[in-house]
Amino acid sequence: MHKNLTKKIMIASAATLMLLVAPKSHAVKPELLVGGLYYKKINHMKDIISDILPPPAYIIESYLTVLEILDEMDKGAASDKARIDKLLAYGKQLESANSSKDPFPGYHERIKAWVKDLEDKAPLDKKIKELMTKTTVAPATKFFQVRDSKFTAAVKAGKRDEALKVARAELKPAYDQHRKSIVELVEAATSNYTAVEAAAQAKAKA
Repeated sequence: MHKNLTKKIMIASAATLMLLVAPKSHAVKPELLVGGLYYKKINHMKDIISDILPPPAYIIESYLTVLEILDEMDKGAASDKARIDKLLAYGKQLESANSSKDPFPGYHERIKAWVKDLEDKAPLDKKIKELMTKTTVAPATKFFQVRDSKFTAAVKAGKRDEALKVARAELKPAYDQHRKSIVELVEAATSNYTAVEAAAQAKAKA
């Protein structure tokens, strides 16, 4: 369902851009231009979906899953082992899911897609690709490696204090570095989006 919604929005956006570059002899209604009614609706829907869908390229949900596991282990003898196992599996799915068979794409799938799709000719485009496919990826990769080895081993052994130590000393710093890079990426992408929007608006008025 999510993929279908995103696809529809992409098609609608493409249609809008085609109208923008149409010859002047073909009148374009104001509501179809950048900043027009339909353009705004497209952006609203894109933003709504971005807000409500899991962020596969941002590992916040993976980090929150680690915290959920620790909370469950805090219950001691009353902890639900089945729930812990389910959370471990879900954390792994967030990393490695395949959208062709799973409900959502995993982290690695989306990064591979961006490596292929992002342009890097213009300086800002190059910066965005570097942030998206390298700068944010390095700490995320470390996070997943530590989580899948030291943290998971401690959890399965029922060693809550050891799991907490790993989470604080290694997982949180990796997540914090990833988050810092994500903020920088969002700022760069916003600047690029604003520039593209302005260029399209100028093209429409030309």
